[in-house]
Amino acid sequence: MTDSAIAVPSPWYRTLTREQWRVLLASNLGWLFDGFEIYALFLTVGFALHQLVEASQYAQIPRYAGYVLATTVFGWATGGVIGGIVADYIGRKRTMMLAVLAYTLTTGLSAIAWSWQSFAILRFLVGVGIGSEWAKVPRANRVFALLRAPAGEGKYPVANSSALSPIVVNANTRGGARNNRVAR
Repeated sequence: MTDSAIAVPSPWYRTLTREQWRVLLASNLGWLFDGFEIYALFLTVGFALHQLVEASQYAQIPRYAGYVLATTVFGWATGGVIGGIVADYIGRKRTMMLAVLAYTLTTGLSAIAWSWQSFAILRFLVGVGIGSEWAKVPRANRVFALLRAPAGEGKYPVANSSALSPIVVNANTRGGARNNRVAR
């Protein structure tokens, strides 16, 4: 066998079509912005709670911040279950549109919270919206896999999930949470 007869396989990303790159880019941007949303909440929750509680409760802000962050993440899980069920009945496209609408509205309503409890409830609803979006991620991975030859099926979820990496790297290299001081 000659050297020219040996076929060297191309890396999976070199064989992607324009449509496959669009799917990959769109889903990566979704992950990126969702990751940025929770990162921004980590950075601003102390300042927001400082505006929502009385001066006598300032010492409780770290506890309230934990409650707000926990309810947001619990909303993600709840939204994932709800979004998956709703998608089975009305379809992925409509569910995604409703999830983005719910996420947008509840994020905006968070600005008019009147107490830390109302802020936590609104953040839970924001989490439900985000979780409903994420319920479609496994399906997006499958759509990409269907568009892609079997050789690259397992690589897309890694490439998709790595959209959060710039946020994590930025947080870790710049001090992230270590430099985040709760407003006093």
